[in-house]
Amino acid sequence: MLDSIATIELSEQTWHSLPSRSALPCDQAEYFAAKGIAGATAESRRQFVRIHMREIAVLVRGDECHAIYTKDASPKGVCLITPVQFFPQDRFRVLIDEQGVLELELRRCHRLGPHCYECGTTFADGVIPPGVYKRLIMSGRGRH
Repeated sequence: MLDSIATIELSEQTWHSLPSRSALPCDQAEYFAAKGIAGATAESRRQFVRIHMREIAVLVRGDECHAIYTKDASPKGVCLITPVQFFPQDRFRVLIDEQGVLELELRRCHRLGPHCYECGTTFADGVIPPGVYKRLIMSGRGRH
């Protein structure tokens, strides 16, 4: 299944064709309106600042494919909204339009509601270079 998804351009039609789709924790317009830095930076103990990255994406794990949303990103990882629960150290691939396939490892998963789990991930190969990170967070600006 990954081969067939990875060789096509991710479109809303492809995303909507998947039977397993994430629900959003709020109204769609409100969700996609978020821009800029995510969360409070003054009190944060995070290694990197997170930037809002609101996109549709496809998560592939084994034979499973899920229509998901990205929430934010840093050079260390991506936060996702998924329709099912995953567990720490689970590995999967995420297809984000114009980015190709990202290899991610789950660090935490928190249920927000039915078909809505917030999943914090790290890049499987570690921190990504600044140029790759810039392309990642700039990829979908203005599409939604």
